[in-house]
Amino acid sequence: MPLFTQKDLFASAEKLMEWNPDPVPRLRLLRDVLRVDPAEAVYREAQNRLEASKWVTLLRDSQLPDGTWGRFHSQDSRVKQPFPTTESAIAIGLACGLEKDHPILAKAIEPILDYVEGRATWPDPAEKHDNPLAWDVWVRHFSAAVLASVDPTHPCLQEFRQIWAEAVKVSFGSGTYDRQAEIRILNQLLDCRMKDPVPFHRKYPLWILSATANHLPAELEDKVIDYLLHAPQGIYYVCAGPLSLLPPISQRYFWSWMQGHRLLSRFRSWKSACANAADWIWSQRNELGLWDLGGQISRKPFTSLPLSESWKRSENRVIDSSVEVLTLLSRCFTDDTM
Repeated sequence: MPLFTQKDLFASAEKLMEWNPDPVPRLRLLRDVLRVDPAEAVYREAQNRLEASKWVTLLRDSQLPDGTWGRFHSQDSRVKQPFPTTESAIAIGLACGLEKDHPILAKAIEPILDYVEGRATWPDPAEKHDNPLAWDVWVRHFSAAVLASVDPTHPCLQEFRQIWAEAVKVSFGSGTYDRQAEIRILNQLLDCRMKDPVPFHRKYPLWILSATANHLPAELEDKVIDYLLHAPQGIYYVCAGPLSLLPPISQRYFWSWMQGHRLLSRFRSWKSACANAADWIWSQRNELGLWDLGGQISRKPFTSLPLSESWKRSENRVIDSSVEVLTLLSRCFTDDTM
């Protein structure tokens, strides 16, 4: 059991609510920490305020008629726009508290399904691979992963999850992770011969593996989580070091480390395997009993921060930092693993 209780998290959230947070952190506190019933008036009011908030307005106004924000995965440095890719815009929309049925995300899902099902491809220039056929394979899988971040129960994800679940099963067949075994099985499952296919321990396969109502067998998932915690390379696209480390909140690495745990929290065994990490995060509170990630952290579009309209108000950075921390710690007290 963690050193803190759900009541402790509620108390922290209530303290933040007394500070009159901006629309995004207010909605996030009500939904992700206090778990207020969406039918309650206070929640409906927060949703109405969210619709007129700075970030949701920017997402809505910059979304193209086809539901995208331009390129999907790779930024076009020649184009100046608030969200460099569709993928980053979707991530920020989720961080703002939007859900899959919100008009902005519902509209974005339409082209993603075309990518996933092979009816269309990204507007991005194709990346070079040792096998040219690999590009179309990864367009489908990376698109499925982004879909899994928005709607982890979408039925079209089953195909992709089965592939990665089988790849992980074979990769750990000897008891420990075998990269060569993974390469062989991925080439077979994807029907595309590649020298260095994307490994399971990247962000995109992990999004897929933790989606749908199915789960990895408990023993296998324990091995996967243990590997991810101690892998020196971390999780590519998320954090660049082992998640078993306990960095202080004063280090810039703390944010990406916490996001790594946020990704792992989609798996059932995270709560037991990472109890020490959750306790460490709890111990990083300041004198107010809250959290402050510091002013040097990267801001949009490279992180979800700020959640507030701006950080000119001194309390807003503490509010936003605390919302992100409390959201993660709240997952210690829920059976929702997606």
